[in-house]
Parts: sequence; C-alpha cells; structure tokens
Amino acid sequence: MVDVITKDVDFAVREKPVRVSVGGKYASADGYRAMVRQDTGEILAINGSRYKTVDHRKNLILVAKALGKITTDFTVKHVVENARIFSRFTIESDEILPGVGGEASRIAIESYNSYDGSRSWEIGFSVWRKICSNGMYGFARELSLRKQHTRALKTETLVKNLGQALVAYKKAYVEFYEALKGKKMIPDENLEKTFTAKLIKSARDSFQREIRITKEEDAWTQYNSFTRSITHDPKISEQYRQELHKQLASLFLGFYNIAK
Repeated sequence: MVDVITKDVDFAVREKPVRVSVGGKYASADGYRAMVRQDTGEILAINGSRYKTVDHRKNLILVAKALGKITTDFTVKHVVENARIFSRFTIESDEILPGVGGEASRIAIESYNSYDGSRSWEIGFSVWRKICSNGMYGFARELSLRKQHTRALKTETLVKNLGQALVAYKKAYVEFYEALKGKKMIPDENLEKTFTAKLIKSARDSFQREIRITKEEDAWTQYNSFTRSITHDPKISEQYRQELHKQLASLFLGFYNIAK
C-alpha cells in the first residue's frame, strides 16, 4: 500500500545547517535550517530552528489507514509545487448528492503539507461532480483538521474524527446546494469586489455549458460556472486554485447568509 499511496511523491526532505559568508569566511547561521530534497538536492526553503519537518509520506499513510477503516475504494493523486504538496484521496464509490436531479458526486479528502512554513499540515474535504469533474471546496471549513509543524501529531484525532467529518461534510454540501438552488444570481458588482475581470468572463462563458446541465438560471448554476472555470484552468497553481475556491465559497456563504 505504501508504494501506491506515495507514488510520485516518494522523496525525503532533510534539515541541513545554514552557513553565511562574512568577510570571506563562512559562519553558521544559528537559528536557521535549510529544507533540502534528498533525491535532487534542491533547497526548498530556509526555516527557523523551531520548525519541525513533517514527512508528507507519513501523513499520506496516516490518512490512508484512517480512510481504510471507512472504505478501501479510493484513489490518490498528488501535485507538487516546490515546497508545497497537495494530495487528494477520492472515494470512488458514487454519492448521490443533490445537484442535477440527484447527480453522482464523489467525496474527496485533501491533504496539504509544506516544507516552507507557508501552511500547516491540513486535512480538508471537497466534493467532485462526476458529470463535469468540477471541484467544490470551502463551504464547511470548520471541518478541516490541522496540525502545526511545531506540535506533536495526534494520530488518534484523525482516525476518530474522519468518519464523523465526512458525514458532516455531506450534510454541509446538501445545505449549501439547497440555499443556492432557485435563488437569484449574485450581481456583477459583488463579484467584481472579489474576482478579476478575467475569471468573471471565464465563468460567464462556462455558464452556458452549466445551464445545459442544471436547466435553470440560478445561483447554483452561477456557482458551478465559477467552479468549472477555476478547476479546469491549467495556467494557475494548485495553491492559488485552492485560494480561489475558498474565496468563491466565502462569497456565496456570505451573500446567501448560509451558516458555516
């Protein structure tokens, strides 16, 4: 199982001492450590000495073991962007969640980690519409489980809470859908306060494709127009993609007064 779960991200990151040149002589930079990929020798980041390396491979195995207590029918995909690693465990059994008269969707567990201190190790969730592979995030952020790099990992917390969090996330998705379905769309002036003109135009272009699926000009179709544009844009980084999804969910949650 280890080889399958860690495929494409099976590399170690080691802490190395940092030295600086002072007057032609090298001196140790006390309080700092370099994060170095062992397979390539690439320096990923310079962190303070309080930073504790969290091996992403151990995180992935931990998630797989916890998820394995719920289902063994899942796939794993990874994206590596310099010092950041994004991994998605997609539960392959279809969930009949609301959307288009009961469309098939899949729940995914998202594992985020970084070696530059930009984010703690975090477990989040997303829903993926099977009909168009649109990803939906952020409408239940309180369900995320986080671990700071300076704190001890509590394995039992993840194993104990994962099943409960998945159930709660499905419930949050249903509530989110019901709050948007049939509602008037968010006006352009509100969208322009959050998103670029380029993204808004892309979502408008996607709207015609989405409406062929949803059959209704409403906030749910508008939301999915944006998720389609964000999910399928190959030019943006995974980090920025995640931020856009969260901004999108936050906008819709606030505009329609949906309790998070």
